Amino acid sequence: MKYRIIGISAAAVLMVLTAVLLKLDSANPKNRIHQHLTARQPDAGCDCDGSELCTHLPLVIIDTEGQEIPGEDTHIDDKYGEAIYTVAEDGRSVIDANISIIDNQDRNNHPSDTAAVETISEIRLRGHSSRHFDKGQYLLNFVDENGDGRQLEVMGMSAHSDWALYGPYLDKSLVRNYMWYNISGELMEWAPNVRYCELILDGEYRGL
Repeated sequence: MKYRIIGISAAAVLMVLTAVLLKLDSANPKNRIHQHLTARQPDAGCDCDGSELCTHLPLVIIDTEGQEIPGEDTHIDDKYGEAIYTVAEDGRSVIDANISIIDNQDRNNHPSDTAAVETISEIRLRGHSSRHFDKGQYLLNFVDENGDGRQLEVMGMSAHSDWALYGPYLDKSLVRNYMWYNISGELMEWAPNVRYCELILDGEYRGL
């Protein structure tokens, strides 16, 4: 019985301590930004004519100039039993593509809007089993004209050159990764930042 009382008391102390720490941390300017609380809301409305995609979410537009994005599984293994993936025509595991990111703060986003970020980016398919999903996931590496890494702020996130476009194909709720990355970011010093966005790849809408 006494161990049960000790356990309950310890849990209560931990809960109080957690609440106090979260309260103290609320004034920290480096606190996690939760997009669903701070970003433009879906019911904010728009005065556009409806002739093109109109969304409250940021838009990522990728133009490969007709190149095939490498990283498809060839269903062939090398001599070590590792999967062999497709490569670009020049033999690289990535191609260079043009990236535009539209992220208006005071109005909805449209493909014809002025981009907040424009850059060259290396791109390939990412993931393991997810490479077989109908909805592709992509690894981006922003570079300059010399091919050197280019660190840029994206959608309010800290400047980096490497980014991942995660397509939640199996997560029909569309919140699993978003929720857990944000919870992790509140509890530990480092956890990946995350934002919802919509993707247009070579003129084709690819969804969230």
